[in-house]
Amino acid sequence: MPDNTAGWKRLEIESSAQSHTDIPDAAWKSPDTSAVISINSVCDRSKKRNRESLKSVTQTLLSQWDRLQVLTETSHTLSGFPALSTLAEGTYSGEARKFKITIVKSPSCIYDLVLVGPTGSFDRDLSVFQSFHDNLILK
Repeated sequence: MPDNTAGWKRLEIESSAQSHTDIPDAAWKSPDTSAVISINSVCDRSKKRNRESLKSVTQTLLSQWDRLQVLTETSHTLSGFPALSTLAEGTYSGEARKFKITIVKSPSCIYDLVLVGPTGSFDRDLSVFQSFHDNLILK
């Protein structure tokens, strides 16, 4: 995503996480709404990890939320690969949030693309996420 898309700014990510899979590959934040779009990938040349289903990866990500309510779940393709998108709302770190998660499986990687933001501005933020989603090229 270009840094100037709708005013969103790329985040500089530094972490004391135990492994590189604990932090996103890239993330952007809206200065207006504090919504965040992130993308993360886990690649395994041996393809062991890629045996996980889209649903199980989604459930792992959703397990971090309290008062979770799944609104929609849609199977589709992204960059020619199978994908599962989930729109939901819940509480994270004590704050009500709405989010969309798209999990994509290529032959050797699993990607997660996430939008999380305040419920009041979510629909506006979703249009930026959708543009990013629709223009994403995965390998």
